[in-house]
Parts: sequence; structure tokens; C-alpha cells
Amino acid sequence: MLCSINWEFSMKKLLFLITIVAVFALSYFETYATVPSVQAKQLAFANVTSNSATVYWTRGNGTNRVVVIRTTDNNWAATDAILTDDGPTYTDANGNLLSAPQVGATGSYVIDVMGPAGTPNYLRSTTLSNLAAGTTYYIKVYEFNVDGSFWDYNNSSADNNPRSFKTTSSYSGGLPSSPSLSPWSEGGRLYWISDGASAAGYLLSVWNNSTSSWVFQNRDIGKPTGKEYFIFGLTNNTSYTFHLYPYDATGNVSSSSVSTTQTTLLNPGISSAAYNPGHGSAPYYNNVGIGCPIVVTVTATNGQLGLLPNGTQTINSVNVTSTFADNRNGTYTLTYTVASGHTDINDNGANLPLNFDFKDGNNVPFLSAYTGSGNNLSAPGVDQTRPYVASIIRQSPSSQCTNGNSVTFRVTFNEAVNTSSVTTTDFTITGVSGSGSVGTITSVTPVSPNAGGSIDYDVVVDVTGINREIQLDFTGSVNDMAYGCPNASSTTFTGGQTYYVDHTNPSGTITIPPNAACYRSATMPATFSGTANDAWPTSGPCVISLVEVALWKDNDNNGTFSTGDQSWNGSSWVSTLTWNNATGTTSWTWTHGASFTDGKYYVQIRVTDGAGNQFTTTPGNYFIYDNTAPTGGTITNPTSSGCYKNNDVVNIQWNNATDANLNNTVSIEYYDGSTWVTIVSSYPISSSTGSYSWTVPGSVNTNNAQIRITFSDCAGNIYLITSDPFKIDNTAPTNNSNPQVPPGCLIAGNSYNITWTTSNISDANPISISLYYYDGSNYQLIASGLGNTGSYSWSVPSGLYVCGGVANIRLRAYDCAGNYTDHVGPTFTIDNLQITAQPQNSQICSATGSTTFSVTVSSNCPSSPSSYLWQYSPDNSTWSTVTNGTPANASYSGTTSATLTVISNWPGIPTTGTYYYRCVITSTCGAQINSNSAQLNVVPALNITSYPSDPTDGIIGNPLTVSVGFAGGSPATKNWYLYRDDDGSGYNGTLVSSGSGTSPVSITIANPVACGTAGKYYIYIADNCDSLTSGYFAVRALAPEPTQQVTGISGGRTRTTISLIWTNGDGMGRLVAATYNSTTYTGYSTDAQLDGNVFTGANSYWPSAPSFGTNTRLLYNGTGSSVYVTGLQPSTWYAFRAFEYNYNTGCASTSYNYNTSTASYNPRAIKTTARDVEDEEVVRTSNFAVTPVWPNPVEDVLQFDLIPMQQANFRIEIVAMDGRTLFTHEYSYDNVATTVMIHLDRKLFAPGAYMLRVSALGETLQQPFIFMP
Repeated sequence: MLCSINWEFSMKKLLFLITIVAVFALSYFETYATVPSVQAKQLAFANVTSNSATVYWTRGNGTNRVVVIRTTDNNWAATDAILTDDGPTYTDANGNLLSAPQVGATGSYVIDVMGPAGTPNYLRSTTLSNLAAGTTYYIKVYEFNVDGSFWDYNNSSADNNPRSFKTTSSYSGGLPSSPSLSPWSEGGRLYWISDGASAAGYLLSVWNNSTSSWVFQNRDIGKPTGKEYFIFGLTNNTSYTFHLYPYDATGNVSSSSVSTTQTTLLNPGISSAAYNPGHGSAPYYNNVGIGCPIVVTVTATNGQLGLLPNGTQTINSVNVTSTFADNRNGTYTLTYTVASGHTDINDNGANLPLNFDFKDGNNVPFLSAYTGSGNNLSAPGVDQTRPYVASIIRQSPSSQCTNGNSVTFRVTFNEAVNTSSVTTTDFTITGVSGSGSVGTITSVTPVSPNAGGSIDYDVVVDVTGINREIQLDFTGSVNDMAYGCPNASSTTFTGGQTYYVDHTNPSGTITIPPNAACYRSATMPATFSGTANDAWPTSGPCVISLVEVALWKDNDNNGTFSTGDQSWNGSSWVSTLTWNNATGTTSWTWTHGASFTDGKYYVQIRVTDGAGNQFTTTPGNYFIYDNTAPTGGTITNPTSSGCYKNNDVVNIQWNNATDANLNNTVSIEYYDGSTWVTIVSSYPISSSTGSYSWTVPGSVNTNNAQIRITFSDCAGNIYLITSDPFKIDNTAPTNNSNPQVPPGCLIAGNSYNITWTTSNISDANPISISLYYYDGSNYQLIASGLGNTGSYSWSVPSGLYVCGGVANIRLRAYDCAGNYTDHVGPTFTIDNLQITAQPQNSQICSATGSTTFSVTVSSNCPSSPSSYLWQYSPDNSTWSTVTNGTPANASYSGTTSATLTVISNWPGIPTTGTYYYRCVITSTCGAQINSNSAQLNVVPALNITSYPSDPTDGIIGNPLTVSVGFAGGSPATKNWYLYRDDDGSGYNGTLVSSGSGTSPVSITIANPVACGTAGKYYIYIADNCDSLTSGYFAVRALAPEPTQQVTGISGGRTRTTISLIWTNGDGMGRLVAATYNSTTYTGYSTDAQLDGNVFTGANSYWPSAPSFGTNTRLLYNGTGSSVYVTGLQPSTWYAFRAFEYNYNTGCASTSYNYNTSTASYNPRAIKTTARDVEDEEVVRTSNFAVTPVWPNPVEDVLQFDLIPMQQANFRIEIVAMDGRTLFTHEYSYDNVATTVMIHLDRKLFAPGAYMLRVSALGETLQQPFIFMP
């Protein structure tokens, strides 16, 4: 091996310098103590387990004594050599071997220090803990007296002092899990979820918490397969704790137990009951019949065993105590047998009454008897009632009299009976009256059978061909649906309802109306009549019961009632044949009350007896009814819109009326406003329509003229049709309307109102107006068919011109017959002045600029147009003549010409408003036209809204693109120019690139960035309105930023130094800086502060280190992973932070690029110690400390003390000053001070300086040392 390591363990030495001085000062005046003369003796041991034991002794005459323990042997010589007169003092471990101090290096430990008389530790025993299982321990008790800062020991041996004992072997198995007790009134069921691993059995101990005493201890209950044990003999309503100690196959008992505490029940009780049979389901449920048992099995609360009857036990009020059975599983059974005379219990809704009262082995009874309350849904019922017939009634038919071939009797029992027990042999048919056969029972059918039972049964009897009164009797025996033991009926039933059976038909005749009669409304009889008779029976319920009459109209004349025919139902005519009840039987009458229409009608009768036998006449009696005048027909011309004058020929047209017997001639008349005048008296008709030409007379003037046509049928019924009123007008209207337009001049293509005086036009009938204009030679139609409204909007045709004032308007007024009169208005001029080119929307630059609006016009009239006038509007609605200063900063020229010039004066027309312009053109004759409005768009001033930040960083080897934003100006696409101006002498740089685009535009500075890219730049933006230059921005060419940051900053500390180490990232170098007197780093830390800069002068001597931001200094700049910082203040916090960086060797120092991110333990705050190492002897972190290396320089073996504050894995390294690790060792240390010794092999370690590094729990301490062999 190149090196070896030896370990020496020692307890941390406590320095009691002040205490010692105090004791010496006090002892100066005392007499020196002497060694006790009598030693402790008669050691005894008790309660020895695998890890503990109790030691007893008889005291000697010392004021105090110590108990000393060892394991190696019973040789006390080395221990006695130390525990003698003026011996050392020890701290009290209170019997705990783990904290007992060692007596020198003897292997003996002072496990307990017993106090003097009057103190709590003045005892004759102590309990030893944390012992090892199966181990022999040697014990010696030393009497001593306190002698100042020393203890004077008696180290002699005495009777049974020293003495040894051996701990029991340790139970290595597991404990049973989750013990619990289901309590009873005299004990309970102890159970657990799973057995302990390797457990062969259990010892059970029960502690009475009320009396604080053991009921029993260490009862070996074995290992029950059911993981349960039943406990008896306890007291009710008492708290007990139950302990289970497992033991293994060799008998080793666990020192630990599992336990549960539970209070026994105050009384035993029943938690549930089960019934056999149980509660049944619909329809019959479980109502137990006579002779069958009901078995009730109850479960005691928590399954309590050993209960006994306490008095009389009853079911359904019957004593069942003698049937009590203990099933030895926490359940108990009692049996009840149903007998005649017991109480019926309905399983559907009623509880089975119980009265159970048990007691336990201590004679503790139920708190109250168990009654079974609420057991309806689990218990059965009781049925000791026998079935019997309650009634026999007619079922089908329901009437007493019948002519059917079978009848059905409904037999109803008092309860459901088994369908298999009911047959035809249980019933008998009996003749009540009449003679002959009584029929035959053919079937018995249960009504609504359900689950094999039914209350009602239908008995069918075949009565074909008989004429008798019969009844049904019950003479048999049936069973009910009682559970287990059905009950049988024991009684018969007679005297039910009877049937009359009648198979003889009646007959009948019709007297009025006689066959083939014909009537009108005046002759139609109101009542029909006839006769009926029946042969058998002549009395009783089966005689004639009803005569019905059918009256129906044979619409299709086929002699039978069929589709389309109608029948009278007593109140209306219906499409189905209806029979109406007559009055009387053997002699009958029927008052029909019908309303008739023309047609052929039939009358039939139907006679019915009480049994339903019927006689119906065939359709042989009919009559004819005709009481309707001709109908229909319309005059289709003239209509209500007709208006006629003298000699107009009117074609009278009509549709003929309809009737079965319509005459073939009509008469035609007209109404002249006061009387009807015959046109033709008998005009023949032959088809469905007719027409006649009539010449209008000139002597008539009326608005209520009409045409009338008269029809008639063979019965003399008359029918008239008339036309709508129409007009006959032979008078022309009056017309003094004076039509006119606005005076002077009209412009072609525009609209003007033609007006006239409506009251100067009059006629008895509606007026129709036609308008015309005079074009200098002829009248041209403007519009016709107008109403007399007094106004019409005339759109003058485009291009029309009538110069010189010769045009006029003519109005022609018509009446409805076509009579008319004309009237002509004043003259005027029509000018075809028009705009051939409209002003167009335009824009103007805000600050300074100008634009124009212009119109072009034409006209065929001389000297037109005569003038121009430009107007302005801020809203395209309200117009005013253009004026300089409106809007602000605007001025004009050409305001009365065809072209208007708009000028924007500094600081420019506001961009926030809207501006509209139009031109008003006046013709020679004075008419005006307006041009379209045109909008002036004011373009905002050009503005650069964003440009690259200063500085802008580019990464060498990567492209660099920047963005510039702008607003305003015109158009939206701007020209841009990138200039480089390294000296910044007034924007006179060199053009790098140019282009155009909309905001924001992307501009590539370089692709890729190189060292030469670094410099100063600016951007020039220009458009049609303006141009602007951005501010300068510097471009830096940086090396790529390191991707991995420094981590794990830590270090050993003294009063004025910190040995700082870290784990490097992937940069070419790194900076380390620290903030003074703070746990938070406040120095340079951003890209803006670091990138592009070289930081020189880093110094690990704090007073000489350069500033690196607020309260911060730069301590290191290099490629290593540690620095030894000196010149620090004692007991002061320093917050360290490291930054990885890269740079480009071909560029200037501005290529430095720093990683400014934080990482694990970067930054890290470390506090210097309050004292020098020589004072404190240790260098500390928050989790451990080390003493300085000794000797230093090291000649052969390096030594130091390692003091962990908690158990941890430690890594110990020796590192050369060039960073090479020459020695590494890892080991787990408890929180006990340890001396570490490392042999340095001269073959590996050359003379010189090295660094010792100790790491654990994310912290590292290091210290230098010199190796000089």
C-alpha cells in the first residue's frame, strides 16, 4: 500500500477550567477526603431481558458509588488501577450503556453514578439499558467519597461484588398487527390482523385498569389459526388492557408487546336475528301454516358466547323456552310451531313478536328483552286460517239474462288458494227455474294467478241450446298458500247469483211512414210507429226490452247503407248507421226530430229481448224529401271595379245555379240607382255558365249599378244572384290644377317636385292623373295613373335641356270611365349642367405639404356654369365656405374656381380630425349642383418608436438581426438605411445595408458575427413625408456564453481566512467575488454589468482586492477550482458568487461573455470564526468541525480530530497544489469525536505544501499543511 490509516476513538474532552479553579479554591479550606473502608456487596440481578437488567446491592460506607460494566472478561486490574485514591470523575449515564464514559482504555464503562444520601440517586439498585442480547456482562460497584475535584474509590472486591449475568437471546421475530377486542359483558373476543413474523405462539396478560392489577399474566395461548382468543371471567363495564407477547420456536419471548384497551359491555345483548323461513316476497310472502316450525337464530352482541335463558322466551306469545339451543359460535336458536288458534301475523307489513331475555355466566341479563321490533322485512308471518268461498257472482255476461252458448261465474275465496288444488269437480250446476238441460262445466281458470295462487276463479258453463235459470255451487275442498303447511278448506257454498238462458228471437213491423212516400217540410210526419212481439219467456228478465229505429239517407241510391250515406242519431246526421230507441215495446212510436235535405230516405226497426236476441227489418221502407231551392251561381262580370259610360258594351257573365230539378231559363235585370230594370225576361241556359251582351245607356249616372239573375226549380223554389255594385259615369271631371315646378331653372339629372292644387280637380268618381312636359315642340309623358296627391317627384332625364324658358308642365285629369280635362302650368328652363369629373380623396403630410381638389362640368345652355364655390365640413354633414385657419394651420387658394389648393402650415393640420371638401356649381339660370365630397387624409409625422438597445450583443459565429419600429408618415412602407459610425461624429457613417418594409423591420447587422462586427451604428428611416435617424447603438461581438455555471461553493474558515473551493462549469475561466458583512451577494451580477468587460486585479487578500459592485470585491480570476482568501474580519459573513466566462482569442477584450445565472450553492454565504484556531482548536461548518493538522509540518503521520454534529458519510482527500487528488477515503462516522491518522508514503508524497480537504452533507473544509519527511 502507498498509505495506511489508523483510527483512534476518544470522547470529546470537556474543559472545566473555571469549575476546576472554583473547586480548588473551595477545597483549600476543606479536609482531604478518605477512601471508603467498606465496599458494596451482594450484587443481585432481576428482570433480565435481551437488552436490559436490574442490578441490586448492599451499600458500603461511601457517600457515593459507581456501577461499572465490562464485556470482555472479569479482569478488573486495569480498572482498579484507575479507580483508586484521587481518581477521575465521570458523568452520569443513568444506566444507559450507549452514553456510559469509558474508564481510560480499559474496556470498562461507568454506566451509573449513584448520588449521596438525600438525593434521588441514593438507591440500592439501577436498571441497565441498551444491552446486547445473549451477552455476558461483568458488574462491579465501587464505593467512593468526593475529594475536591477528585473521587477517592474503594476498588476492593467484596461478597458477590464483582459478579456477572447474561442477557437473554433476543426475540428476532415480529409482533402481531392491529390487536383489538370485541367486548362482551364478561370478557370478549381478542383478535389480530396478522401474526408476527417467526412467532410460534403468544403469552397473554390482562390488566384491570380500574383496580390497577393483573387479572392474569403470561397465559400461553399458543398460536390460534383463526388469530383470535376468547376470554371469560371478566367484570362487566370495566376497562382492561390486553397484552400479547410473541415467542419463537426456541422459546425466546419478545420484550415488546402489542396491546389494546377496551371496556367490557354493561350488559349482554342481541345484535341481529335470522329467521327460517325468512321474510317472503310478493304476492304471498312467507305466512307459515298450521303444523310448520319457525326457527329464530339470534346473534349476541359481538358474538358473545355462553349466554343462557333468563326466564320465559316467547315467539308469537307462545312459550318456546324449551327449544333454546346454544350453537357455541355466538348464536342461539329457538323454535316455534304454528297451531290452530294462534294469532295470525301478516308477513306483508307486520312484525313477528318475540320476547327473548338471556344472561351471561355472571348472571348479568339483557338491559331489556329483545322483542324483534322492526323484523317485518326479515321474519315470516303466521297463517292458521283455513280458506273458504266468500261469493259466487255472474262474471260474463254481467247481466242475468243471456242468449250466449256459455256463461262464466266468478268464484272469490277469502284468500289466495293454490291453483293446482282447484278443479271442475269442486263445483256443481243447479237448475233454478224452467226445464231441460242445465249445461255442463267446461273449465275452471284462476283470475290473475300469481306464483301458483289466486283469490278469484272463473268457472265456465256450456249452455248451448237451453232455456233455463241456473246457478253454480261449491262442494269440494281446496288449499291456501300458507308457507310449508298449506291450510285446507272445510265448508261448502250455495246460493250465489243465477243466469236466465234464452235462445228465442222476437219480431216486428213499420206502420208510418209507408213505403215510397214523398214529403216537403210542411208534410213530413214528426213521429214514426209500428208493433213488436216475443214468443218466450213471456215474463221475467228476458222479455222484449228494446225497439230501435234507423233512419238513413241513401245518398248513392243503391238501396243499402254504404260509404257516403248518412244516418240520423237523434240529434245529427252521421256517417255510421245509428239505431235510435223507440218508446214502447209491443207497440212502439219514435219522434225523430230530424232535419231533412233533399234525397231518398230509408226506415228500419230492430227488436231486442232481455237475452240479446234480435229481429231486424230489411231496407224496404223509403221516402223522398225535397225542400231546397236551387243554390250556387255567381256573376263574374261586371265586377266592383267596373266603371262605364254611354254606349260601352258590357259582357254580362255568370256561373249557373245548381239543383236536381233546375229550370232551363233565367231572367236578367240591371239596377239604375233607384229601380230594377229588365234587360231580358226569359233567357235560355244549357251549360254551367252563361253570358249576355248589354249596351250601357247614356241617361244613367250612378255609383251603385248592379246586375240581377233569377233561377227556379220544379218545386217552385226561387233563387236570385246579384253582381257587386259598379259605376256608370257620363260626366267629365273639372280641372283648374295649375301644375308647376320650382320657378326659374331645373338641372337635368336632378329631382324636383311637380305640385298642383288638388281641390281644383273634382269628379263624382276617382281621379287618375297624367303629367307631361313640353320639350319645345311636343309634350312628353312624365307619369300616368297617379293619384290626386298634389305632388310628384320628377327626376329630370340626364342630358335633357330646354333653354330659353319655354318648358312647361301639363296635367291631365281622368275619371274612372275615361272622361278627362287638361291644365297647363307656367314656363321654365331645363339646363343639362353636369359634373363630368368629381373631386377625389387626397392626403397631405401633417407638418408641411399641399394638395388639390378639382371638378369638371359641362352644359348645352349658353354661358353655363356661371360660378364655383368650395365648401368645408368636419363631419361630411355640416358645410361652410372654406376659410383660412379652418381647420387649424390650413390655408387655401382657388376657392371660387374649379380647382381648390389646400396648404398645411407648420406645425401642421391636426391628425386627429376628419376633413371633407366639395364644390357648389351655379348655372346661368341660377340652379345649383353639389359635387361629391372628397376626404382629406392628414398623415401623422414620421416617428421612430423603437430601435436596438445600446449596447446590442451578437454572438460570434451566429447571425445578428435587430428590429426598428416606426409610425406615421406615408406610405406605410419606409426606406431604411443602416450606417456604421464608430467615431460617433455626427451621423456621417458608412452605409452598411438598406431596404424597405413596414414597421417593425428586421435588419441583419452581420451573418455571422465576427470580431470586426463590433462598432457603433445608427439607422436612417425615410418616406414621402419625412425622414428620421435613430440614436446610436453599440454592437458587441461576444464569445458564446458558458452553459454550465460554477456549483458547490464551500470552504473551511478561521478567524481571518476562508479556504474556498467549488466545482467548475464549462467556461474558459471564472470570476469569484464576495460581498462583505452580508449573507446576500450584492455585487455585479447582470449581463449588462459584466459582458464585454475584462476584470483585472483580482486579489485573494481582501484589503487589496478591487471593488466589484456594492460592498463587494473581486477575489479571483482564473481557471482553477479553489482560492485561499485572507485578510478577512473575524465573525463576519461573506457572500461568495462565481461567474463562468468565455472569450474569443482573436477579438478584443470586449468579447468576454459571462454566465450570470445562479446554481446549487452559488452564491454561498460563509462566516469567519470568532476566535483563532489556536483558541478554539477547531474549524467548523454547520454540520461538522476539524482540528488543525498536527504536527505541522508533518514528518510521517498526519493527524487531526473529526467532530461530526450528526451521522454522515465523509470524504477525506489530500490535494496537491496543482489540483491533483493524491489520496481519497470515504467512511461513515457517527456523531462522536474521532482522531484520524493518515500515514504519508514518501514514494507518493514529495516534500512540499498540500491541502487537506474534508467533505460531507454538501459542505467542505480544507486546510494547508507542509510535508517534510
